[in-house]
Amino acid sequence: MASSSRRTRVGNAQFNLSYCYERGLGVEIDFVQAAKWYRLAAQQTHLVAIGSLGAFYMEGRGVPRDYDLAERLFKQAMEGGNVRAKLNLGQLYVEKGYRTNMFESGIRLIHEAAEAGDFRGQAELASLCFYGKGENDTRCSVRIT
Repeated sequence: MASSSRRTRVGNAQFNLSYCYERGLGVEIDFVQAAKWYRLAAQQTHLVAIGSLGAFYMEGRGVPRDYDLAERLFKQAMEGGNVRAKLNLGQLYVEKGYRTNMFESGIRLIHEAAEAGDFRGQAELASLCFYGKGENDTRCSVRIT
């Protein structure tokens, strides 16, 4: 039990450091360092770090753009209950055009993130509906709170 607790503390510390590098909190913004620390936190099974690292690979921030790896990381984070990873995977399919046969799945994932209360998911769904990507889609009638 002690090793699990230590693993959690280490992962949290590594995540916090990566977030500081990503946002420039007390240090200069450095996406390479942020990616390094997200990767280390992800190795401690920190779900938010796993999803954040996926976003870095999706955008090519501090690491080479790699949609395959981003997809795997988002799925891993989703399995652990990370709702933001659903949004990110949906965006990978819908906005980035990755796996063109997954467009409808991407819309569904964004909708699920919105329904789960993710404010960015709600904004993304509203944008998709507004710009017609959800045209004739009953999901565009969802009540966004």
